[in-house]
Amino acid sequence: MICDMVKRTKKLSHGGPDGRMEVILVGGFLDDRALSKQLTLEVIRTLININDSLYLTVACFSDMNDMVRDGVHFPIIYGIAVEIKTGELFPATFNDKGPDANIRSAATFVFNEVREIFTDGFLRIGPFDWSPNHAIIQYVNAPDSVIRQHLSTSPEQEPPYFEQHIRQSITVLLDHPQPLLTLFPNGHPRLYYRNSTKNWTLLDN
Repeated sequence: MICDMVKRTKKLSHGGPDGRMEVILVGGFLDDRALSKQLTLEVIRTLININDSLYLTVACFSDMNDMVRDGVHFPIIYGIAVEIKTGELFPATFNDKGPDANIRSAATFVFNEVREIFTDGFLRIGPFDWSPNHAIIQYVNAPDSVIRQHLSTSPEQEPPYFEQHIRQSITVLLDHPQPLLTLFPNGHPRLYYRNSTKNWTLLDN
């Protein structure tokens, strides 16, 4: 996905004035299973292997983004935003996850990958096709503690709404066992655009 981001950035430049591609790498902490470290190293290796010149301008990960509370490690920054006009970075949380958040999350359960959803000015969801995943569906009625322990890589660091979000995502799989019929008729994606009030609006297929 990182390679695709670089390609898209170059495409969007439209041969404009010379500049440079800058990378801001924020996230990860000293979790007990060292998953953050593994993921960070994978990202760095990918960046190194890209042929284009990239400039790492901000790096805040692992021990640089770690704090300890009551003997438990937590990330200091969970998310960031950027002020486009000034380039200023600041910690941010995002209450609005965008349209079809539960559908996107359900697809992540099934395919176990992150997908690019912004294309040509639209937010594109799907189409996805999945079969019932009984290993996941069994958690829809499980206690919060079970969901947090088995469906999170960092159970102690998850936000309080984690279990609710997981149940809503699993419910999508239950309610739409044939998504190409109910969510994506005729195999069409769900396309959203920003209307005049800057809200996401579903485009009729």
